[in-house]
Amino acid sequence: EDIFPRDYVSGVLLIAAGAAMFWSASQPETAMAPQVQVMAGTWVAGVTRFTDLCKAALPWLAAASMMVLGLYRILGKRSPVWFSGAVCLNYMFTLITDYRLWSADPQIQDYAYQLLAEVLLMLCSFHRTCCDAGIIQRRKLLATGLIAAVCCMASLSMDQMPGFYLASGLWAAGSMCDPSVLPPDPEEEPSETEETAGE
Repeated sequence: EDIFPRDYVSGVLLIAAGAAMFWSASQPETAMAPQVQVMAGTWVAGVTRFTDLCKAALPWLAAASMMVLGLYRILGKRSPVWFSGAVCLNYMFTLITDYRLWSADPQIQDYAYQLLAEVLLMLCSFHRTCCDAGIIQRRKLLATGLIAAVCCMASLSMDQMPGFYLASGLWAAGSMCDPSVLPPDPEEEPSETEETAGE
């Protein structure tokens, strides 16, 4: 309750991110994934088909999860871990499939902001999932989320997947925890056994 209090602005940002991700998933991508030439029946071909299938299905699941997370944030309730986990899986597979394309381009300045954005989005979504699981690292969540939002805004100037980076920037901005100093833990009252031992 202290780290993720009820926040209408963050909730609206998450819902808007989910809507933008739905729109992005329904649009044909401007940059298609590279056609990897592998022999049929090999394990590499199976892995390639699996990642392509996940890349096609996970954006829809992540978009729905973002909207549900927004509703939980508006209500000020703790969300189940699998909604943030679906967002994390989406960013993992997006990074895997996009890097297959980028690794063939030696001009890193062509995709530097997108690469940084996707790596930081994956880390931010991982730390957000950890928060829902009870493992809270506020500094890492805030650092990766804020830098990811900046890189996503910089990536909007590129021709590749502007809707994806708009949705991701909104999600990173809405997923931030409260940066204020937490109140101190209440002091524990000594138990009766400790009092008698002191006497």
